[in-house]
Amino acid sequence: MNFNENTEEKIPQTVILTEEVNLGFGVCKCIEFLKTHGGVDDGIKEDDEIDLDRVDDLGRTIKPLEQYRMMCHRFHGKNPSKNKIKRTNKLRAQDILKLRMSFQDTPLGMINTAKKLMIEQHKPFLDVKLEKK
Repeated sequence: MNFNENTEEKIPQTVILTEEVNLGFGVCKCIEFLKTHGGVDDGIKEDDEIDLDRVDDLGRTIKPLEQYRMMCHRFHGKNPSKNKIKRTNKLRAQDILKLRMSFQDTPLGMINTAKKLMIEQHKPFLDVKLEKK
């Protein structure tokens, strides 16, 4: 099957096949064969510092318990109940308020609002009961 008779290059007529190795039965012989030919890793990991963190909608890392719950919901195909969703949203809102809060104030900012009211009333104390006259 030499198609290039006029050219100097000659295509070899026969292709030499390597010998097939008899692996026998079982996985052990196959693994030994792959180790000798470089097809199996020895189990040595080069980079042990890989750590995958899951992130929620706001970009914060999710706690391991919450990651587990999400994985279970995805695996079983059942979503959390309506009340649990409300509770988690409430806890997230409280966490956001705590992050916004200054270290001298309450989560709702009551000290700052009290100071503003004292400035508006021009008094050194706060009138809780305001009666309009």
